[in-house]
Amino acid sequence: MSGAEGVWSGTGIDDSLGTVFKYVDSPVFELLQDESRIRRQERIQNLRSRFNQLHRRGIDSYLFMYVTGEPTKALIEQRPDLLGPPVPYGASRSGVSYHPFCWSKPEFHNLMQQLIQEIMRTYPTLSGFHLRTWGAETRACDCPECDDRSEKGQMLLWQVIFTIIDAARQIRPDFKFYLSGYNKA
Repeated sequence: MSGAEGVWSGTGIDDSLGTVFKYVDSPVFELLQDESRIRRQERIQNLRSRFNQLHRRGIDSYLFMYVTGEPTKALIEQRPDLLGPPVPYGASRSGVSYHPFCWSKPEFHNLMQQLIQEIMRTYPTLSGFHLRTWGAETRACDCPECDDRSEKGQMLLWQVIFTIIDAARQIRPDFKFYLSGYNKA
């Protein structure tokens, strides 16, 4: 298997569910993009080619994503309703604070379902997702409904993971998942 396809920095800034919009070219997600359409099309074509080559060789390819990571700048600007208040985190886009998703909002889960299904349509030879839950890259907002790192927050994290799994399996029942990270996820 090839388990870290895409861009991987390990920070959750460019390799997360919050930034996976860069791997699709759908008008539905246009306002949530930080990259130009031309750059996205290049990235999509390159990644599609890699997945196809791996598939032809019998190697399963997994798209790596932190769950949930920091959203794109465009998402922060266009959909602040999906986010909680910023929290301190030195490795964030601003170098000071991080904009976590509010995992308790149905609108967040709906957007993630649409996004996952668009990825499935874009990459028909993709074998699975490598979903990573780790540190500050995996945090909900600290609103009373999410409560970030509490037991309630951990249950919501599982709901996010199952939103991803259910969305993917609606398109391809044989799609695979590789989960890694903290044992509390």
